[in-house]
Amino acid sequence: MTDASAHPFAGLAPETAARLRDRIITGRLRPGERLSEARLAAEMSVSRNTLREVFRLLVHEGLLTHLPHRGVSVAVPSMAGVLDIYRLRRLIEIPALAQAWPRHAAVARMAAEVAQA
Repeated sequence: MTDASAHPFAGLAPETAARLRDRIITGRLRPGERLSEARLAAEMSVSRNTLREVFRLLVHEGLLTHLPHRGVSVAVPSMAGVLDIYRLRRLIEIPALAQAWPRHAAVARMAAEVAQA
């Protein structure tokens, strides 16, 4: 059987990774915060083996860091990474704003966000 949907746990690691990724992106897990494997496995109702797979996926994505004998923690973004994010936002948001319908209600909010960034 090669069909991933045939195995009941085939999507468990990616689904759990998405849930943990959301916690990181929304700030519920803070940069530098050490993650307890046992606590997270219990909270997310997954085995520790599944959580280890999730940790490997998110380390590969750069959202987590793993240090031998110290465990897994939420990655702390570098200044270069933060600057890259704002450069990309500028490349996307400014042209979007320039092409937006001038009287759209969101134009003023977008302009304020760009000015703040």
